[in-house]
Amino acid sequence: MIVCLTFLKLINAQIGDINYNLVPRAASTGLWDIMLPIKTKDDLYALNPDFKALAEYTKVNKVGGVHAFTLDTKEGIAESRNFCPLYGIDEEAATGTSNGALTYYLFHNIILNEYNQEYSFLQGHSMGRPSNIITKLINKNNPRVMVGGKAIILSKGELC
Repeated sequence: MIVCLTFLKLINAQIGDINYNLVPRAASTGLWDIMLPIKTKDDLYALNPDFKALAEYTKVNKVGGVHAFTLDTKEGIAESRNFCPLYGIDEEAATGTSNGALTYYLFHNIILNEYNQEYSFLQGHSMGRPSNIITKLINKNNPRVMVGGKAIILSKGELC
């Protein structure tokens, strides 16, 4: 898949990581997203997507959205922002499926390699809705990712 990132208003120098050879790639734990490495936390926070163009891009390329992340963090493994406007979610504060896919992406790129260890991923901080998603690699013979965390109920409702 060729990744065109004009809808995120990024330049090539902002993409990747200073310590690892990371490139944008589609990854999935059931729902496909583009894993987009961003070199610095400042660049991650500065993202201001063209949501209409992003929705069209994800529709054409059959992915749910873009999971932009940086390893430039003092807490957790990575900090991320998840954009999924095709499904009415411009930005999401906590995305378990995408952070599960990010865990495998980082495993595939030999950044994470410990099994049965909890990895912490931060999301939602740029929105003022901080989340901490926990993942774990299991089954060394056939690697799998488990995802979890704590939640706070923001609203309740009843369908009739």
